[in-house]
Amino acid sequence: MATYYVSNQSELTNALNSASPVDIIITNSFSLTATQNIANNKTVTITSDTGGTYVITRDPGFHNYMFSVNPSQNTLNLSNIIIDGNKAASVSEYPMLYVNGGTLNIYDGTVLRNNSTPGRSGGAVSATNNAHLNIYGGEISDNETNMYGGGLYIDKSYFLMENGTVQRNEGALGAGIYLNAPPNAVINGGNIIDNIGRGNSGAGISINGTLTINGGLISRNTGHWGAGIMVDRPSSGYGIGNLIVNGGEISYNVSDSGGGGIGVTSNADATINNARIIGNTATLRVMTAVEYTSNLILQDHC
Repeated sequence: MATYYVSNQSELTNALNSASPVDIIITNSFSLTATQNIANNKTVTITSDTGGTYVITRDPGFHNYMFSVNPSQNTLNLSNIIIDGNKAASVSEYPMLYVNGGTLNIYDGTVLRNNSTPGRSGGAVSATNNAHLNIYGGEISDNETNMYGGGLYIDKSYFLMENGTVQRNEGALGAGIYLNAPPNAVINGGNIIDNIGRGNSGAGISINGTLTINGGLISRNTGHWGAGIMVDRPSSGYGIGNLIVNGGEISYNVSDSGGGGIGVTSNADATINNARIIGNTATLRVMTAVEYTSNLILQDHC
């Protein structure tokens, strides 16, 4: 493995153009003015040098993806690094990271924050074209869009969350996480908290397809119908909507309509085998914990 110590954009670009695998150690905070591409069947790991957590910031004049993981056998691993969209100075219109058929692994110490994409889905990350997005730790926070997926937008791609936090993101649908027709989507742990829906459904998670939840916390999300989780069918030709909850907690989410904890549409199903569902509220209708218009199976919850 080739190891590169990087303190500016030019050195980062040169390191990414080297042979795979590449271990990039960031030694100083700096800004980006051009997209950094992970391509040519490459595995890249980016982390901060010992003793610090450095920040890679979007330059105010730069409005494209900060990192792009291209199709085929390309992987980006992020650990102990902050990527900042600098939304106070720049409305980017593009997510910070675009995973187009490749793999993005997010580990402890990673923070993806402060990006604004008003007219494009995916405040922090957009994963499409059978990409793999795996969250083992870190934080996705304070990102926003007027479209889908204020924090994470996953379209026809794989999703795994083992740990980490998705918090304080804003979006029209799926303010924290938006999933459309994932081949496989599993949440085993982590926190999806304090996300804000902008007038639509699923402030914490919006799932159009199948999602299995085995653990984790979905709490204090606020929005329209299904403030914690909204379940619907995916776009035409990609099956039905289906939520399977085997564990975890769904609590203190607030809806200004119905389904404060979970909202299940007439196009979807939900099976809750075991979960702690408490303290959710809905201001317009009495279905504060779970509201459904189709098939719902409750095995054991409290």
